[in-house]
Amino acid sequence: MSRIGSRWLDFAAAGLWLCFLIYLVARSGGFGWDFHVYQQAAQALLAGRDPLEDPYLVHVGGVKTYLPFIYPPLTLLPFLPFAFLSKTAAYLIWVPLQIGGFALLARVWKRSFLVFPLNGKWGLFLLLAFNASLYTCFATGNFALFEGVVLFLAMEALLKKRDYACSAWIVLAACFKMQPILYLGLLLWLGGKDRVRAAAYGMLAFILYAGANLALFPRSTFEMLQGAMSREDSRSNNPSLLAFAEDFTSRAPIADAKIVYLLLAGLILAVSVFALRRWNEPDPALRLLFVMLTISLVLPRFMIYSYIQTIPVAWIVLTRLRGIAKWSCAALVCVVLPFSYLLIVRPSLSILWEHALGMQAGVWGYASLYGAILVWAVFLTKVVSPPIRLGQSVETA
Repeated sequence: MSRIGSRWLDFAAAGLWLCFLIYLVARSGGFGWDFHVYQQAAQALLAGRDPLEDPYLVHVGGVKTYLPFIYPPLTLLPFLPFAFLSKTAAYLIWVPLQIGGFALLARVWKRSFLVFPLNGKWGLFLLLAFNASLYTCFATGNFALFEGVVLFLAMEALLKKRDYACSAWIVLAACFKMQPILYLGLLLWLGGKDRVRAAAYGMLAFILYAGANLALFPRSTFEMLQGAMSREDSRSNNPSLLAFAEDFTSRAPIADAKIVYLLLAGLILAVSVFALRRWNEPDPALRLLFVMLTISLVLPRFMIYSYIQTIPVAWIVLTRLRGIAKWSCAALVCVVLPFSYLLIVRPSLSILWEHALGMQAGVWGYASLYGAILVWAVFLTKVVSPPIRLGQSVETA
């Protein structure tokens, strides 16, 4: 791309991000619905009510709806200060905190995992990758951005052989959505007395945390577990492998959905482990990014904003491709389904798109999953080729 074209792309990316962030603040009443659930649950806790008993009234893109709080009650502690603020004031504080969280995440990425250019290509990729996962996180006000920060801090500690710090970060990440506790398995897989001991201490800390929730809030904790097991998110919001298996078997009932999911997850894990054992890549950061991608693919619940965790490895894969292969892969990874942005502008149009294209229960709702599988498959083709150098790979992007 010419210098003038690159300059225009830089302006376009910066302008789009600025417009979207201004729009988030200007229409604060219709955004941050996940955050408003946290705030109202914290208010319920302070008032002596069960924060998980009833769903909370929020505005999703301007449409009134009720959403439940389905997390451990102790996770409300960081949100207690927001309980004393108005809805608008709390949100206007939360948005800068999210921006600061992403700045910290980008710093961790650049410090230990990849070198990315501050240009229009990177800006547009962040905006569009995995069905606009990053922007969806900003729009919903979900905690997933901070979960990503803590997970990458854990992986950075693992790279630096600070096993106990890694374990502590993993436990902190698991306090909210619990699934990240599976990352303790990395310490066991890598082996060594210190790592096994760190994993054991981490699991003990997590058990104590779960026990504290049960002891202090027994009713709420049981309600959380029941709600987490029975909740069904729309497929466009939860494009996970298990959700895909459930959709597939509902259309072609050849086997139980959970069996199909276990077979697919087992296949992905087996191929990934086999590839890692054959791979002579000396850079542990690249290996960790591939492991994180694999874990993201097989988790039973993986919301669209959680795909933020796969952005670094996707960028590295794209920088290793050339010509039509590069642009085709970029187009597929950066597919943004219409409802992702229509939901922000006109909720009614978003609903029409979802029904017209079958987003709720159809194959189109899994764009983020398809993009992650594509990145995983392309990455596998690089496992048996000469090592990928992070510094070299990005300079040509």
